[in-house]
Amino acid sequence: NAGKLTYIDTKYVVHVKSLETEEEQQYLTSSYINISTDSLQGGKKYLVWVQAANALGMEESKQLQIHLDDIVIPSAAVISRAETINATVPKTIIYWDSQTTIEKVSCEMRYKATTNQTWNVKEFDTNFTYVQQSEFYLEPNIKYVFQVRCQETGKRYWQPWSSPFFHKTPETDNRGDIGLLLGMIVFAVMLSILSLIGIFNRSFRTGIKRRILLLIPKWLYEDIPNMKNSNVVKMLQENSELMNNNSSEQVLYVDPMITEIKEIFIPEHK
Repeated sequence: NAGKLTYIDTKYVVHVKSLETEEEQQYLTSSYINISTDSLQGGKKYLVWVQAANALGMEESKQLQIHLDDIVIPSAAVISRAETINATVPKTIIYWDSQTTIEKVSCEMRYKATTNQTWNVKEFDTNFTYVQQSEFYLEPNIKYVFQVRCQETGKRYWQPWSSPFFHKTPETDNRGDIGLLLGMIVFAVMLSILSLIGIFNRSFRTGIKRRILLLIPKWLYEDIPNMKNSNVVKMLQENSELMNNNSSEQVLYVDPMITEIKEIFIPEHK
């Protein structure tokens, strides 16, 4: 990082020194430089620092010690296409790939609606022996942006995020929802009809029962435990009184009635 602009012509030199052979290489640059690993033949451990010089003087950065195996990152990942599968819950599939030969790779894919500021991040482990597929359940009719990056599993350094990939989800197909709604309405109507039929049948049966009870004598369905207070007993008593009062007219024979009881004391000698 060169820092803020000085408005003075400044030269920057990148120093790369092998810790195994003590060989040092220098690369003139302005802000960054790409160094091919083919040019690094002094093993895998190096010191790297930058020297800046202009008319006012010279300054060097702190030295950074690196191991080539620790700074390896997979080759750039590329998102190739996207598709949305219509199902009960629609899902979007993102296809992406990398040309890396690293076997164990950890990746992240981030996505958001283009109108949002916050990213959602999905993490997973993979290898690139085949094209990758990542599934997302997204809101319909919204434009999303996706980016992916990877690192060798267990290492520190990530790829830079891939180029933004934009995908707009299709509008929701409401025909299935309408069909489901119509089915629910028909089902509710049928339940209502069946309920009404049930109520009518109960009312019809109740009406028939009431009519039958009006036609038969009440004493036929009176409760037996209440017999002493029943209308049947009262009816029989009334009929008995009526017959006693009109015995001369309606009855040929009536048992004699006991009207008086006396005790008679007999002498002991008899």
